[in-house]
Amino acid sequence: MLRECLEPFILAKTGTGRTALCHLKMDGLSLTLAIVCLAPTSVSITWLRMRENDVITGTQQTTLLVTSSRSRIACARTCSVLDWCSVFAADDMARTCELRDLPRISLNFSSKSPYSSRWRLLNEWCPVNNGFYFSASIHFCFTMVTNLNATWTESRNECIRRGLDLVVLDTTLKLKIVLNIIKNTPGGTNYTYYLGATRPMADIGAVWKGDKKTFEWINGANLSLSNDTWAVNQPNNYGGVQNCLVVEGPDCALINDLDCYEHHSFVCEKSEPRR
Repeated sequence: MLRECLEPFILAKTGTGRTALCHLKMDGLSLTLAIVCLAPTSVSITWLRMRENDVITGTQQTTLLVTSSRSRIACARTCSVLDWCSVFAADDMARTCELRDLPRISLNFSSKSPYSSRWRLLNEWCPVNNGFYFSASIHFCFTMVTNLNATWTESRNECIRRGLDLVVLDTTLKLKIVLNIIKNTPGGTNYTYYLGATRPMADIGAVWKGDKKTFEWINGANLSLSNDTWAVNQPNNYGGVQNCLVVEGPDCALINDLDCYEHHSFVCEKSEPRR
């Protein structure tokens, strides 16, 4: 009898407690009890199928709920044999397996990825269904904001307002990912994007008389870019006040220095939550 009361909640997608009415007969007495059935919290764990240096983005194209798979191992095996399956969400308590297809942009970089497993946990903090890009190889989450034009300071404030910050491209792989996404996204090269790097000075509107290639990322890292990353004859610090770094979409998605008070689009990055 107790099993009949609990089972609907044990098999539920979410493990919230609910009240069930159970009819109990004891020694000829009929008694109806209201029992709060508290099932352990059912957690759906999402795993990403690893394909070297792929970046996933966009809304789900296909979702298939498999109820016969009773373990995450069986769920992974089912996803592995389907070419379209890139993500599975295994819920051990509910005994369900959700197979998903998220569009992948294969960038085919030469850099080796640090992962060593065929599957990796996909954190839900990167909303790939809402305009974000996620690189599993380096756990990099970012979005391009093209519906706003702002100064560098305004751009950073808007990123922060969203719980993000201007993107920091302090590794070769992060730089390649952002530049390639801009190149491969329809309309991506129509915009100029502020990045999270400026001259190392308190007043970004002041005149800079130092090395034209001297910039600093907002996390304190020094800028280090190869010559083929810069636009032609850049950086040139025109007028002595081009103190902010941008990606020039219309100029082959290359790096340039511009006046921080110009109005442009920008790229925001989401940092992993501290554990």
